[in-house]
Amino acid sequence: MPGEFISVEDVAVLAKIETTYGTDAVPGAATDGLLTNGFTIRPLEAGQADRALDRPGFGADPALLVGSHVQTSFNIEVAGAGAAGDVPAYGQLLRMCGFAETNTPATDTVYDPVSSGFESGTLHAFLKDQKYALTGFRAACGVTLSAQDVPRFNFNGLGLFNAPADGAAPSPDFSAYADPVPVEDAHTEFQLGGVDLPMVSLTIQPGQNVIYENIVNQECVAINGRSYSGSLSVKMDELLATFDPVALARAGTLQSLNLIHGKVAGNIVEISAPAVQLGAPTTGNRNGDRTWEIPLTFTVTDAVDDDIQFAIR
Repeated sequence: MPGEFISVEDVAVLAKIETTYGTDAVPGAATDGLLTNGFTIRPLEAGQADRALDRPGFGADPALLVGSHVQTSFNIEVAGAGAAGDVPAYGQLLRMCGFAETNTPATDTVYDPVSSGFESGTLHAFLKDQKYALTGFRAACGVTLSAQDVPRFNFNGLGLFNAPADGAAPSPDFSAYADPVPVEDAHTEFQLGGVDLPMVSLTIQPGQNVIYENIVNQECVAINGRSYSGSLSVKMDELLATFDPVALARAGTLQSLNLIHGKVAGNIVEISAPAVQLGAPTTGNRNGDRTWEIPLTFTVTDAVDDDIQFAIR
């Protein structure tokens, strides 16, 4: 008799900040569920140390598997926390990406990048009744916002290896998640350099450099750098006097970027960056209208660690 197989839809993911690096924080279904999209996992990432033995003939030699760890990627919808000043249900995950969380009750929760003192977390991923535990987890975070689509945070992360095991899948409580609204005129505002532009899409690539390290007396997942880049697509105005990305790119003029998604308190996400540099633009086409396709680099000011900010209100 054939066994019961696992559907690609059979996924449950929990995540919780660790008190001690690499020690399972034991996330719970009632408080730590991640409402993911497109979840993938590579349960064994490893290198190979070749033994290259000398023998009196041809043939392959066995090798040693080294540096076993786990890689995962997934998306989470860009939405608020349910009420202004609440901490979003995905907030712990942003902290695992090298963001500091500042909560102002009844107002907002703000996530600013840091360059030291990184937090880590534990992920429990269930593929039906197979359990994969990733301890010491850290990740890189980006964002994709396209007109008439669901906006999403994009996460790529690494965790320490723990042997997979059979275990009953939990039923996470997702009641803390606000429903997203689509990226469109009724819900989204966008400005570059203080100018309202007809935005088609904004993609911010995951910016943290997340690596796995395993040397004597140290095994960890580390964030050892951060550099945010992305791309912007906007419709081309009739006059360059309104917006001239060629001139801005040639001059290297840094521009502020501000996107506010959502209009109702409790379901507002603001993405801001004070010093975005435009790369060489090209032209594109959307429904017969010309567009500007512009590479972006999110730079820091003298204040440092201010290249990007997420504010949940």
